[in-house]
Amino acid sequence: MEKFDLHNNKANSILRCEMPFKKRIGFIFFIMMSFIIFLTCKIFFLQAFSHNQYYREAAGQRLLSVKLSNNRGIIYDRNLIPLVETQPVEYAVVYPEYILNKAETIELLKKVTGKDTKTKFYGKKPFSVQIVNDNEKIFQKLESNNIILINDKKRYGENNIARHVIGYVSDIDDHGKTGVELICDKYLYSTRQKSIGIISNAKQNCIGEFEPRYIDEDYFDGEFDVKLTLDYHIQKIVEDEMNKSAVKGAVVVMNTENGDILAIASKPDFRQDLVRKYVNKSGTELVNRATKSFNVGSIFKIITASAAFEGNKAFMSDYFYCSGGKNLGGHFFRCSSAHGYLSLCNAFSVSCNSAFIELGIKTGKASIINMAKNFGLGSCTNLEKQGFNESAGTLPKEEFTSEKEIANLSIGQGEVLTTPMQIVSMVSIIANDGIKKEINLIDSVIDSKGVAIKNLKISGRKRVISVETAWKIKKMMGMVTEKGTGKMANVSEYGGTAGKTGTAQTGWKEGDNTKVHAWFAGYFPRENPQYAAVVFAENGKSGSSFAAPVFGKIAKEIMRLGER
Repeated sequence: MEKFDLHNNKANSILRCEMPFKKRIGFIFFIMMSFIIFLTCKIFFLQAFSHNQYYREAAGQRLLSVKLSNNRGIIYDRNLIPLVETQPVEYAVVYPEYILNKAETIELLKKVTGKDTKTKFYGKKPFSVQIVNDNEKIFQKLESNNIILINDKKRYGENNIARHVIGYVSDIDDHGKTGVELICDKYLYSTRQKSIGIISNAKQNCIGEFEPRYIDEDYFDGEFDVKLTLDYHIQKIVEDEMNKSAVKGAVVVMNTENGDILAIASKPDFRQDLVRKYVNKSGTELVNRATKSFNVGSIFKIITASAAFEGNKAFMSDYFYCSGGKNLGGHFFRCSSAHGYLSLCNAFSVSCNSAFIELGIKTGKASIINMAKNFGLGSCTNLEKQGFNESAGTLPKEEFTSEKEIANLSIGQGEVLTTPMQIVSMVSIIANDGIKKEINLIDSVIDSKGVAIKNLKISGRKRVISVETAWKIKKMMGMVTEKGTGKMANVSEYGGTAGKTGTAQTGWKEGDNTKVHAWFAGYFPRENPQYAAVVFAENGKSGSSFAAPVFGKIAKEIMRLGER
């Protein structure tokens, strides 16, 4: 019979009791460690990823905030240089309950802001007002009375450029009204505000020192930015030269390689932050002359020559005789002088009306008009597709009429109206050996890091004239700046220019004199064109003596940019 071992059974019993106990301890330890790890991860997540959100929510309950201005996306040039939000501005932020001497502060504020804020001072709602006059002594007194002075930037000011392109925003609802501000409003607009605040308690009393802080509002539907094809430096060169030369008109500069508009300026222009003063005026500051149609004059001879070459109606060896003008249908078409016998190339370089009237009659009205249409005259450019208001210009009807009307057409007079934008596209086709490239002014929608999130450019190209015809026109345009009417547009030290002058009779009176528009359109450098440009001067009188020198100065400064 097996004996019962008291000691062994006791030991086994103790062992059986210890095993579940250790398991329970281990399980509890596992649970506690898991909870600690979970809390650690949660705290890390809150600190690393949700800190800003919870800080804003907590601070938002304790902030007495004051709106400074609305937020919109930034409009940039091709190199991400901002074209808006560049003007420094200063605001006075007022918390009425904390002002020490209200009567004195009201008078001081009036001196630096130009506004009477008395009624706001006797309310409880904080407010801000823009400072327009600098006065350090007054600023010190204001700060001693608990006025907060804040440095910021405003969207528009006296130094803004490309104003007709950028357009402006309504001061009522902050939506774009014209230009890129309107076209891209759905990308630029935001409900966000620029605000400043002070920390308060539940009773809306200031806590601690009277120190302001900006309120970060990145957490809601943020706006996007927009990138244009404009080049800030080239735009600045153009506008500076237009101001120096007192050009009332337009200048456009295009990249011949891809059709990007690098500069587009219209003068006179307007202050975007003072638009109301222009609305009821009789002036035309709000008109963008770069996309408005005007009489073009002899620049149209590029079209006449192209049609003649393409139709085998003209050859570089052709000669013409000019006696000082041509009489057709009882109308005398005057030339600048009696040129005598001259080649087609020389006739182009001195802009001989007699020769081109003869050439136009030989070529035919229909051929000339069809060529003009192929170059894009009589219809809007790509800018209309991008949303800009643009004139299509006009061309005569194709039906045959009289030699007098063909003569007018051949030299760009009469019913021919074109825009500076159409003309810069025309000379770009010549520079590109007959290829037309689509014009673009808006590049893309970008995020805050400058990365494109939506391409807005329109691509496309087509052949308008043969390479051979383009080369012939190029040779003639080179002669214009070497020894013809456009000598003052040449910049030989930077590879030279090529172009065509235009002096357009309008038939419109300004005082006792008839308005005569001045044009020069061309490209540079001559042998390897990088830029096409047009200068239009409303009532500038002479393409050769007014528009051509402006073109030359702009071309010179643009080429100098490459030396930096």
